Formats: sequence, structure tokens, C-alpha cells
Amino acid sequence: MTVQRPHRTLRHKLSWALIGLSLVSFALVGGLNFIAARRLLDTGAREQLSSIGQARARSIELGTERLRNQVSAVAADLAVAVALEELDESYQELADVDLEPDLEAELDILYQDRVIDPVEEAGLGSIDINDLRPGTSTGRYLQYHYLVSAAAAGLEGRDVADPDDGSRYSTVHAEHHQFLSELMTTLGGVDLLLISTEGEIVYSVEKRIDFATNLGAGPYHNTVLAEAVLQRLSQVAIGGSVIADWEIY
Repeated sequence: MTVQRPHRTLRHKLSWALIGLSLVSFALVGGLNFIAARRLLDTGAREQLSSIGQARARSIELGTERLRNQVSAVAADLAVAVALEELDESYQELADVDLEPDLEAELDILYQDRVIDPVEEAGLGSIDINDLRPGTSTGRYLQYHYLVSAAAAGLEGRDVADPDDGSRYSTVHAEHHQFLSELMTTLGGVDLLLISTEGEIVYSVEKRIDFATNLGAGPYHNTVLAEAVLQRLSQVAIGGSVIADWEIY
């Protein structure tokens, strides 16, 4: 009796079909495992990012609250209150003082070299010096004696306790400057300003170009600093504080 064997071609086709089916099965299982793993990783990543975000937010909240408490404590310090009062009084005594034209020209040169030229070279537009300088003779007088004279001596404004201009303001400034400088360092700030109720920046540790300007009518009247001091601060209780966003001006 003769048995007919399957044709070899058919046998090969069946073999390849089984191999193909196996490959499809492996690919399907691998794909499903990949999707499941990706979903698991995505879920884990989201949970991890959410956890990190919550931790960072909490850290910012705690840091902000700590800063507000520190600032409130500083504002309640009797020594700071005395410094502000005496600096404000001696600042007002300079209301009738005028800066000589040649000295005012030196102040203009400082603005040109330190502010206007760098801004224009950086491609940030042109600046009119009249939009930057203090609008009062008192402001220009103090900026000359604390900024220009310091630059001429190779110093920064913060290094000058008394520029020897003979004013009572400089005498009072010398009495409080060291204490206020150390206070700024304790707070970890980049500057410490004392501002009168009229918006006059009567003191600055660093003596940048916002020193001796008026937040109500001066070159920085549209800044968040002016808004915080002249509008928002009056709405909080004594000993309270306000926080404003950072802004370059």
C-alpha cells in the first residue's frame, strides 16, 4: 500500500505560517507590555512630578512666610524706625540745595557710562537720561555725593558712609549705615530701602540709581515697587507686609 506524503511546498508553507503566527504573538505581547509599561511609567512620572511640585510649592510658601515675618520684625525694630525718621528729616532739609552745573554734568556722565550705554549696547532700545535722573535737586545732590564721588574714589555707593559734603543728612547717614548694611545681610536681600510716607527713597544700602528718587512722581512711579509702597502697603495693618513680583527697572 502506498501512502501519499504531503507536498514539501505545503509543509514549508505551514512552517512559515507557524513562525509568522509566533512572531505576531510575540509582537502583540511585546506591544501590550510596552503600552502597559509606558502607562505605568507615565503614571509614576506624573505622581513623582506632582510630589516634587507640591514640595517645591510648600518650600516657596514657607520661604515667603519666613521672609514676611523677618521684614515685619525689621519694620517693628525701634532702631529702624529712628533711622527712617532721622534720615527723612535730614533729607527734607536738602530741599533747597542745588547741585552746581559742572557736578550735575558729572552725574550725567555716570548715567551715560553705567546705564544708558550698556542698555543700548545690549539692543534694549534707547533711553533718555531725563527719564532716569531724579526729578528733584535733592535727589541729584545726593546721587552725586554718594554715587559719583564713590565712583571717582574707585568705590561703590554702599562703601560710602559719609561723603564729607557737610550736610546733616550725611552725618545721620553715617550713624545708621553700618547697622542697616548688616541688617540687609542678615535678611539676605540685594538692597534695603527706607521710604518715607511721601514715597521718597531716603536711604539705600547699595546706592543704586533709584536712591533719592520719588516713587510717586519720579522715574519709577510705574513700577511694582511704587504700587506696593504707595497703594498696597497702606491697606495692611501696622506690622504687616506685602510682597510684589520681581521686576527689572
